[in-house]
Amino acid sequence: METEQTSPAPAQTPAREADEWQNVGFHRPLGGLLYNVLFVIIAAGFGVVFAVWFIPNVIFPFPQGLGYQDTVTNLFGLVFTLLDLGVGASLSRYVAEESIRDPRHALKYVQFFIWYQMFTGLGQTTVISIWAIYLNMTGADHLVYLTWFVVIYSTVQYPGCLWVFNGALEAFQQYHKAKLVGFIQIQVFENILRITFILIGRWIGTQFPAIGEVMGATAGSIIGIYLREFCSAMLSGHYLAAVLRKIDPSLRVRDMFRVEFDRTIIKKSLSYGVRAMAPALIYPVANFFAILVITLYLDNYASIMGMVNLGIMLAQMITTFSITIGPTIGEAWLNGKKRLTAYYLASTYKWTFTMGGFMLGLLFGGATMLGIIAGSNFFLTAAIIQVAIFFKMCDMFQSLHDSIFTASGHAEYNIVLIAIEQSVRVFLLWALIVWFPSGWYSIVVSQGVGWGVKWLVGFLIFNAKYFRTKTISVWQTFVAPSIGAVVEAIYIQLLLTYLFPVVASAIGDVPAAIVGIVIGIFSGPFFVYFPVVTFFGGWDEGTLKVAERAAEMSGPSKFLVNLIVKISRKLTKISPLHNRFKIDDTGVAEEIKELMQLKSRRETIAAG
Repeated sequence: METEQTSPAPAQTPAREADEWQNVGFHRPLGGLLYNVLFVIIAAGFGVVFAVWFIPNVIFPFPQGLGYQDTVTNLFGLVFTLLDLGVGASLSRYVAEESIRDPRHALKYVQFFIWYQMFTGLGQTTVISIWAIYLNMTGADHLVYLTWFVVIYSTVQYPGCLWVFNGALEAFQQYHKAKLVGFIQIQVFENILRITFILIGRWIGTQFPAIGEVMGATAGSIIGIYLREFCSAMLSGHYLAAVLRKIDPSLRVRDMFRVEFDRTIIKKSLSYGVRAMAPALIYPVANFFAILVITLYLDNYASIMGMVNLGIMLAQMITTFSITIGPTIGEAWLNGKKRLTAYYLASTYKWTFTMGGFMLGLLFGGATMLGIIAGSNFFLTAAIIQVAIFFKMCDMFQSLHDSIFTASGHAEYNIVLIAIEQSVRVFLLWALIVWFPSGWYSIVVSQGVGWGVKWLVGFLIFNAKYFRTKTISVWQTFVAPSIGAVVEAIYIQLLLTYLFPVVASAIGDVPAAIVGIVIGIFSGPFFVYFPVVTFFGGWDEGTLKVAERAAEMSGPSKFLVNLIVKISRKLTKISPLHNRFKIDDTGVAEEIKELMQLKSRRETIAAG
């Protein structure tokens, strides 16, 4: 039995840490995940105050406004996906494949994407605006009040390529930088811009009663989310510039706007994009019909969708520590490294459920406190969270399958999977609303069951035809983290039962709930969840050594990640189950070495 790394990682200098991002192995995507830990913990503490209390109670206390925004987004997702022709999928597919052999040529796919999106995006924005303003949304009379929301939202398609720089960072497996941009995008750019424009919109609405405060706030929210993309694009471009210089010192970000792509690249991008688009198109088609069912048959749909939106957003926190693996899988699979690919899949499954399990325990136990913070306008929040988090765990895995199939050149599998998922979802939604009126349950349960079915069928495809899923350790991946999640949920419930009343009597319910959540965030992973997971056999020597290696790459999060890793290392000495349930890494080291040799030859040729 071999391991990806046979000894604990030595202390690393900044130069050595930078070199590790160039070396092939699972430590790269794992390092990208762990790099984000500090940002996520800060964001969670900040977000509890800001996104759960301040915005819903002070800035945007209109559940129906969130419902209007969500309605517009779903109505036009179909059009935008159809006209994009899936070209964005070529970034993950071809850039990941060619970044080893010819990274400069890989940039030509990025160039084509940028120009394609700018031209088609201009046309989409123009046509949708004309339809909404001059044709008065003919055929959708019951939604005519959404006209100006539609016009504003249509601008998201121009220039339509703003995420390409962050996509390129991921395609070149610079996950730490991509994660940092994502953190700043949500916690800084979106919050500042969204709040600013919501307040402007509310002021305008109060000055002009024909618009009204709710409509003005909703329009401002859409504008703020749109403008954040420009800020994020500039930050991503800044980090991408350093990556480009390593490929070729003469390269600049502006070179990505050149027209150096040829017909072959256009043909390959469109051909693969259309195949990849088919599964991407199924979802907006289903979403379009789902939103029609909701708006036609669900009473008070806007307010219900607003509360579901907040509940799902908080349940989405369970995916906070999701790992980006598509380009890494593509690099291995498309270069013929099957054992390495299987190992990547097994390791990704382990870390997806391990990190998701921590958040599941925290959110299930803390849902009541989150509901208190959200306030009476969003009174269904706690119940929605406790139901949705289990479905979001399924969503993590089904999304993981999507990215792996796409990056490895088998996007056609996604067609079947998404068709199954959305068929289940739309049928259940219709049945639960029309046959068995059930309010918010109909939206959450129908979507969640669809995710679960898709995950199961996708796993069966992996097991039967694709990767060696027998490398997955069921105990290490699922059982040990589940035990940890249960213990953590009990721990959070104890805080709610014994600490919350004492603190609430002193400072009030909302501040006490915020204190309880923050204590759970900062104490749970270190002193409850990971110690329990470790004791019950959540590691083997190979996975722990890779974690130690990735911990040294975790940048600003290193002191927190090292605390988890070191506690886990010490507890393995007393765990009767340690190293009993291993992830198979036979032949992995040899295939990593072969990829590194291929990369070295490419760099030598480029230098010569």
